[in-house]
Order: sequence, then structure tokens, then C-alpha cells
Amino acid sequence: MNSNWMMTTAVAMLAAWPAVAQDARAALIQRAKSFELDTPYVPPPGDPLSHHTSGYAKIMCSAVFITGLDPEFAAENVGYFTSPYAERAKVAKPVIDGQNKAVQFKLPNGVTRTAK
Repeated sequence: MNSNWMMTTAVAMLAAWPAVAQDARAALIQRAKSFELDTPYVPPPGDPLSHHTSGYAKIMCSAVFITGLDPEFAAENVGYFTSPYAERAKVAKPVIDGQNKAVQFKLPNGVTRTAK
């Protein structure tokens, strides 16, 4: 009998869990909205590709020289939040300078982005 009571209680708690989780999520979203600034999004000035490539260079530099990842692996698997794959495809392959611990990318317009 004690076992049946425990099972019934467990099933009731699991059945109520989605409602509790939904209430917590709604409260979290409401709190986040209270901190939002009432301003329109304005992207930073400059060339978006240049910004993406700068972030990509920094991520690659950290991945290779701090984390120790292979450059090919890092280029394919790390940092898509900074430089989406479509943006990465627009720049030359990274030049890895092991002596100076730097990574360089050349943009189509000739500008080079370097991260150390």
C-alpha cells in the first residue's frame, strides 16, 4: 500500500511539472522584459564582413593558441556566434603565425584582420 501511495504521488508531481516550468519561464521572460531599453537596434558602423572577420580571427587565435585545437578543426567547429559560415566563406583561409601567436585573415577588399 505504501508503494502505491508513493507511485501516485510521483505521477501527480510529474504531471504538474510542465505547468510549474511554464510559470517559471513566463516569470523569467516578464522580468527580462522589464529591463529592456526602449530603443531601436542600430548595427555598429562599418563593414559587417570586417566585424565578422575580426571576431573570427580572435576566436581562431584563442582556439589554436590557448585551447590547443588544430587550426582545421577550429575553423570548422568553433565560433559560429561571431562569424557565421556564410561570412567565413567570403574571406581567405586563415594564416596561422605560430612564432608570433597570431592569426590573420585577408578580406576581399585587401584589408587584413589580425588577432594575437
